Amino acid sequence: MRSSYTISRLSLDKIGAHDANFIFELVNLPDWKRFNGDRNVTSRAAAEVYIEGMVTNPDTECWVVRLKQEKPPVGIITFIKREYLQHPYIGFTFLPEYRSQGYAYEATGTVLEEVKLNTAFTHVHATVLKENQKSIYLLEKLGLRYEKNVRVKNDELLLYTIALSVYN
Repeated sequence: MRSSYTISRLSLDKIGAHDANFIFELVNLPDWKRFNGDRNVTSRAAAEVYIEGMVTNPDTECWVVRLKQEKPPVGIITFIKREYLQHPYIGFTFLPEYRSQGYAYEATGTVLEEVKLNTAFTHVHATVLKENQKSIYLLEKLGLRYEKNVRVKNDELLLYTIALSVYN
């Protein structure tokens, strides 16, 4: 996977320790905690440790999404091999003020296009709580389709999947 992407309105760069302030803000948003869980990132130092865990995990790719013109971080895209899923997982989270503007669609679609070029991957999964209707809408817009419910820890999640040969 590439370490950076530049698309019409956005740039995506691999996450690093310099993103700690942004990650601290993002993972402590009420929506993050509601839909992704509390990561116990209680300080900038804890955010650096959290980022280091992602960077050193060979099963995790994470890009910080920035507006191309102004350069502020607005969200993240993750591509992770989760042990409870057969295929890699794609995820996205954006700051509230940057939602519903097409940024998540553009950024996630860009990563899916790159994944499609890698013949090692035949499918990509995403999981979502049924209450997260905006994410469900985006997953479906990206071409992922509901497959089944899966239980992870105490959560009942909806599993969405895309066969990469049908991704447009």
